[in-house]
Amino acid sequence: MGEGRLEQPARHLTGRKVLVVGAGTRPDDDPRAPVGNGRAIAVLAARAGADVACADVAAPAAAATAELVGREGRSGITVVGDATEAQQSAAMVAEACADWVGWTHWWSTWGWVSAPGWKARPPKTGTRRSP
Repeated sequence: MGEGRLEQPARHLTGRKVLVVGAGTRPDDDPRAPVGNGRAIAVLAARAGADVACADVAAPAAAATAELVGREGRSGITVVGDATEAQQSAAMVAEACADWVGWTHWWSTWGWVSAPGWKARPPKTGTRRSP
């Protein structure tokens, strides 16, 4: 096994669509700076076989993560918005749903939600669905 990377990752998310909110990592001049949780989740989801929508308030950070998803052989798209604003959150979900039908999972820096009922439509603002 390579250091820090599995030789043959599990593909338990093959065919899934994942929206990761907070997928960007802020730029840092320190080469030892850690990768942010959202970026790590996006890349790991791609390694597990999922296509990933990378959402962040900073477009360049989200785009950089989407590029990393693409390097894993999966489709990555960039979605921009502020998750602390209800209207922007709803718009991010709607944008991701417009690009891909059949979303199955959503990850944010606040938690993970598996939402089988999200088939091509965003949830109502303020609602939560859990696995």
